Amino acid sequence: MIEVTRDRVAIRTGEVTHEVEYGLTSLGPKEADAETLMGLMKGHWSIENRNNHVRDDSWREDRQV
Repeated sequence: MIEVTRDRVAIRTGEVTHEVEYGLTSLGPKEADAETLMGLMKGHWSIENRNNHVRDDSWREDRQV
């Protein structure tokens, strides 16, 4: 199991949010060191962010009115 803690500050408002994310893996202890697990998490988010960027540009989902 992995626990990732994030604190974020919104640029416009200065609002601080605290987030804790947990993950499970079927990898064994030798394959699931911290560096490997963080690499897998970052890889997931790079794909997610790319998809969201395409949706934002194509469908203007985050467009300010």
